[in-house]
Formats: sequence, structure tokens, C-alpha cells
Amino acid sequence: SSILIDLYDKYQRQIMQYNVRAFLNFTGPINKGIRDTVVNNPEKFVAFNNGITAVATNIILDSENKYIISASDFKIVNGGQTTATLYFTSRNKNTANSNFSDIVIPMKILDIDKKNLDEFNENIDKISRYSNNQNKVQAADFDANDPFHIELNKFSMKQFIGKSKWFYESKRKDYQSILYGKDTNASKIQFQKEYPKGAWKKSIHGGTKDEYIDQYIDKVDAAKVMLCFWEYPVIAAQGRNSAFTEFQRIKNEKNLLATGTLFKELVAKMIIYKRLVQIHKNNYGATFRSEGNPRATYANIHVLYTLAFISYLAGKKKDKSLNYDLIIEHNNFTRDINFYQHIEKKTRHSGYIPDLLDFVITVLESIGVIYPEQAKKNNQVWQKLIESDLPENLINFPDNLLTDNKKQDLSVEKINTDRERIESQIQVIKSKGKVWWENLFE
Repeated sequence: SSILIDLYDKYQRQIMQYNVRAFLNFTGPINKGIRDTVVNNPEKFVAFNNGITAVATNIILDSENKYIISASDFKIVNGGQTTATLYFTSRNKNTANSNFSDIVIPMKILDIDKKNLDEFNENIDKISRYSNNQNKVQAADFDANDPFHIELNKFSMKQFIGKSKWFYESKRKDYQSILYGKDTNASKIQFQKEYPKGAWKKSIHGGTKDEYIDQYIDKVDAAKVMLCFWEYPVIAAQGRNSAFTEFQRIKNEKNLLATGTLFKELVAKMIIYKRLVQIHKNNYGATFRSEGNPRATYANIHVLYTLAFISYLAGKKKDKSLNYDLIIEHNNFTRDINFYQHIEKKTRHSGYIPDLLDFVITVLESIGVIYPEQAKKNNQVWQKLIESDLPENLINFPDNLLTDNKKQDLSVEKINTDRERIESQIQVIKSKGKVWWENLFE
């Protein structure tokens, strides 16, 4: 690092000529993280940092081709923030005493021919562009190895919910990777039938478009749904990264464990969520959007607040809870509380749940929540919603959506416990080996 700091000190403008950004200071989390590693874990810098990409001309190596003796036109094209952060950290009186001698940085240096100046500039441009144009890593991606999400994924791969399976994606694009890995078109279709995802296709999914629901769970959507059932719609309505980060924090505070029962309940909650999305799309979709009405634009806010409101209303019933078994059995709300009609080739939903969605939207609009920022930041929005007087047709929460707490089916937990016991016994049997069993039978 001392060599890099010295180069920046002497030739800052020259070596950073092809870098796409000037120093971004310590206002962002990346440069702060680099500085923290310098100060607190300098020996781990090489493991934590992506390194430097540089270009040069006329590179000359020693006789054993191990070391660079000299080079011309040295420029850093990727890693400028790392270089500048190291330099300014070394010059700050509070961090100047950090152990820079322990910091090692991987560097890739490309020898570029400069005989053809146009070709040289084109190569520099492409190297700079492509080395800075990586697939964006989202906050949720860093929790791909969280045991909680891994276990939910394992449950989804082996556990039937009702008569079918639901795919829980703990690692982004995992569903697509599995699908691409199938050798034949028949095996791809079979996977899509087993775990329906995306738009309805009669040839694959069968049934009707109105009845269809995709059985794919994105872990960020799952986090938002669970936040709503914990009655945190304000957090759930934030951006994907913010909502997921907060979910992880709250989940860890609750010491929430991934179990078969939790996964089953999550599927039921996802069914409610996905049906609400369908209801909103059909009842407030294209027509509202063409008129510039925010009811179409802010579907996410409306659905999440309605989801939390359903949880709140159900929670008010003493010794009762949502009947997850019934929701899973129907893969929907029951028809008497969510029925749909085809009017002029459009599907319109009616019943208790669509009316409740409409009520939530109306309340949000009445307290000024037309644009989403207020619903994402103002806790008073949720408070005003739950304090609002329900109209007569919504006062009585549907009994068929509720069940006695003690009657809730825990068979999934039992099935998984039995499966684990059987698998454990199989391992014991295998561990004895063939000779042991042959001697036993003799």
C-alpha cells in the first residue's frame, strides 16, 4: 500500500486520468468500509478488497519474469476509490498511524500497445468501462448464506404445502439457474409445473388464469410480507434493500428460527399477498393508470398496508388466528369473501377482501398519502389507519378466515421431525457397513 500511496501523492492527476470517478470522500459506506479495514484489520485488506486494475505501456520485467523493472504511462482504471481512500487515510492525523505496512493489495496491470493511438484510446475506454461495469450486488445478496434463508429453501425443495410445492429463493436468480441447468425441455417444463413461476401458461400450468398463482417466493418479498404480519408496514413499504436489512435485524432480535411450520405459514401469507396484488391490478389497473390516478401507481403501498391491516384485524380476535390451512387448501381466499366477475373482458373482484383493500386506499388518501414517501417514513400513517372506523360491511372479520389457535394444523412440523428421525436412522444403518450386516445375518 505504501507504493500505491506514494504514487498517488506524486502523480495523482496522471495516474487517475482514466478512472471514471473522482474521490467520493468518506460519505458513502464503501469508502468508509475501506478506511475501517485499514484501521482495524489491515492484515485482512487483501481478502476484503477487489484490488486494482491498471494499464501501462512498455512494461519491462526482470530476467526471471517475476518483477516489473519499469513501465510507462501507468494509469489506474479501476480501484481509484481504494487508492484515494488509502492516501487520505494515511494523511489524516487520526488514522495516519495505522499499520500500512501490513496492507497488501492485489493488482492487475495490462500492457497496452501505444503504437496506434486510436486503438490505444479505444482499448483504454473498453477496459475502463467493462472493469467498472459489474453486475450490481444488492444488500439482500450478502445474506444468501444466512442459515435462516438456506433452511427455508431446503424446506421448499422437499416439503409439500397442501398438494403442491413452493420455491423459496434464498440466493438471487437461483430458480433461473436450476431451470437453465435442466438438460431437456421436458425436464424444464416438469420443474416449472412443480414450481410455477411468472405469468400463467395453460400448456404448462393448466387450470385457468383467474385461479393461477405463481408459487415462487423471493426472499425480499417474503421479508416484506413477514414485516407486515408483524405490523410494520412502514418498514415494509421502504425500498427492497432497506426493508430487507431491517427485516434481518428484527428477525435476529426475535431469534426467529426456520421451521416447517414457519414455512407453511409463510406460504399462506404469500398467498394472501399475491392475491391482493392480483385484486389491486384487476380493480385499479390500466384504466386508473391511463387517467393518471395514483391508485394504479402505488399498488405496492396499498397492498402492504392492507396485508398489515388484515393481520391487525385478525389479531384482535381473542384466541383466534388466521386459518392458514384453509388459505393453503383453496390457494386463495374463499369465494364468498373474494369473488370475481368478467365484465367487458376484464376481471373485477368483489367481496370482503377487495372492499377492505378499497377501504385502506381510501383512508390513506384521506390523510394525504397520495405519494409514497409519507407511507414509507411516517409511523402516524399506520396509527391513523388502525384508529379509523370501519364501515358496516367490514366490521365483522370473516369467521372462515379464522381458526382456534389450538386447532391450527401442525402436521408439517411432525412430518419434518419424522423425516429427520428416519434420515438419522438411515445414517446409522449405513455407518455399520456391509460386513457388519453380513455377520449379523450369519
